[in-house]
Amino acid sequence: MTRFLAAVDKELRLFRRDWHALFALFVMPISFMLIMSLALHRDPGANRDGQIILAGMESNPVNQALAESLQAQQFEVQHHAVAPRPLNNARLRFAIDHEEWSRGIPLETLKEQLRAGTARLIIYNPNPADISLAAEQAVRLLVRPGTDPHWLHQVRHALQQEYTRLRLKQLSAAPGSTTHSTSASLAALAPEEQNAVRLQRQQMLDELGHYLHQLRFDEQHVSHAQPPRPSSTQHSVPAWLVFGMFFILVPLANVITVERRTNTLVRLRLAQAPASLLLASKLLPYFLINQLQFIGMVLLGQWLLPLLNVGGIELPGPMWLYALLSCAISVAALGYGLLISVLARTTAHAMVLGGASIVLLSALGGVMVPLHVMPAAMQTLALISPMSWALHTFNILQLDPDAIRKVLPYIALLLAFGTTCLTLASSLYSKQLRTQVRF
Repeated sequence: MTRFLAAVDKELRLFRRDWHALFALFVMPISFMLIMSLALHRDPGANRDGQIILAGMESNPVNQALAESLQAQQFEVQHHAVAPRPLNNARLRFAIDHEEWSRGIPLETLKEQLRAGTARLIIYNPNPADISLAAEQAVRLLVRPGTDPHWLHQVRHALQQEYTRLRLKQLSAAPGSTTHSTSASLAALAPEEQNAVRLQRQQMLDELGHYLHQLRFDEQHVSHAQPPRPSSTQHSVPAWLVFGMFFILVPLANVITVERRTNTLVRLRLAQAPASLLLASKLLPYFLINQLQFIGMVLLGQWLLPLLNVGGIELPGPMWLYALLSCAISVAALGYGLLISVLARTTAHAMVLGGASIVLLSALGGVMVPLHVMPAAMQTLALISPMSWALHTFNILQLDPDAIRKVLPYIALLLAFGTTCLTLASSLYSKQLRTQVRF
């Protein structure tokens, strides 16, 4: 254990002194991410465009008022009355009592517009006009996968403010409301009636407080036939993150070739250091560096890009999937990097072979040019690049966070690729140690 920790410490010391490696692993991918996100990002004013459908019962005046309020804030909103769903006996009595038999468009028809791409969001208010606060159902947001999270956040913020204002205005204007009772009107009442009004007012305030505390908007993704396309941020952040993690090859190859050239490897073997310990001491530090790259790039995408007036990246879905993806990418990158490092004979050979192959795999895998821009033949050819598997997995998690089964095969593919490369590299590395040093 002492030998292992000493070997790990040695690798970390070498890495801290290698400013070229620090630049290649952190500064370069971050710079590319910022440049490409800004270059591909459109006018920030366009964040408010995109068709919004506001659907609800025709008898509820809040829906029309909400649509007009959102339109005044530069959102493109169409208001549609929704036909009632198939009714059982209980729902039939409810529909008749609340005059729900108005003409309207079935909600499923509106969803088809969402799937076809003619609308980006459906706001569905299932509540009738005279429903109480306690019985009110959550407003549903039906969203296309891949919708710009920055734009969606703007819509949610405006919706929450306007819906709350209009709903409270509707309640205050209802017959029998006590919210506008004045002191003069209370003084004209008998003491018992005054107490009853004050109690009713307090109960209403308590109900309002509870309502505002539990007010929510349920979000639901509606899948569609055409696969969603990532935004500039959703492409640039994971693309250059994957590129930076695979560029771990450069410092790893540099360390191994320098050890071979300076006979450090011979001295380590003469000190009875087993090959497995030497490999593990190299892989562990660079695995941790990969995780720092992943976390750092994601945090920059979440916090720095919005400051530059570019939509930030979000990580929907379970976080353990992103952690598993990060580990799988690191295994693939370290396996490939170690294999190239062992095959290379000199530092120049490693830089040319490793750097050129990484750039080629990134160009082929959709890092520099998004896959959906490529022709069909190129998209098929891109499947041979492990960077394409990693980027595709990341995009699935962002655009369709419920599709866990779709990402697991790609994660398994990355792990299999990395394990195969590590096995081959370990075998070659052990053979090199035996031929260089004989006891």
